[in-house]
Amino acid sequence: MAFILQQRHLNSQVQRQLEVAMTAEGLENIDDGSIMHKTAIDIENPILTEPSKDAYLSIPGITRQIDRDGEWYYNVGWTGEDDTANPKRWSTATRLGSTFLVCVVAFFATSASSIDSVIIARAATEFGVSSVVESLATGLFLVGFGAGALLASPLSELVGRQPVYLVSLVIFEGWTIGSALSPNITAQLIFRFLMGVSASAPLTVAGGSISDMWTPLERTFAFPFYAIPGFGGAVFGTYKRQSQPKYTLGTQALTERIQARLLEPGLVITLI
Repeated sequence: MAFILQQRHLNSQVQRQLEVAMTAEGLENIDDGSIMHKTAIDIENPILTEPSKDAYLSIPGITRQIDRDGEWYYNVGWTGEDDTANPKRWSTATRLGSTFLVCVVAFFATSASSIDSVIIARAATEFGVSSVVESLATGLFLVGFGAGALLASPLSELVGRQPVYLVSLVIFEGWTIGSALSPNITAQLIFRFLMGVSASAPLTVAGGSISDMWTPLERTFAFPFYAIPGFGGAVFGTYKRQSQPKYTLGTQALTERIQARLLEPGLVITLI
């Protein structure tokens, strides 16, 4: 819901900026939704257009720059230092609250990495394998974590932070339930790897979220505020499993179900 509201707010803001620019510079809409000037401006090949006559540059926050190949490109930024859409201009309370939400999501996601390590011996007996084989449940989670980071980080720059958080946590919940219902060691290891892939987003994307909201000086305090609970989830994972009754059968399934139930608050927080 928050993502939808944010998208609507940004879309309406951009629309207002376009209307102001069109009124001031004599711009008009064309069929494909792009913009052209009533005088001669080459939309298909903007490189040939003089910057001083470029209609797009009349829109606040848009500048033209040159890439490594010597070609022009449009750089879209904030309208100014006081742009209310810029997360760095949010109130301190709002930024602290948003940072706390990121911490909670990361906390529950990272706790899944270590929760199985407490019951390796009993889970190995349950599946009829050695403890070394069962320990792959933790190792493959971390391998998947590294693999998922290669996708989550760049994807968050393309589609935004919150969609990546939301989709990855929903998928993570599904893989966790699948691991809890695994009938054999093979299924468990596969689901644990997939859990690691989807659990990577809360940690790899969180750095971008913190950077979006805080200035370089403020990050010296914001990053520890996030990192301590975020990375501390792995420590809590072992504790929360040890605090549960010790069953001789269904140990692995019980552990994953505990993880799934504890992940739900993080998912709900992300939704709101």
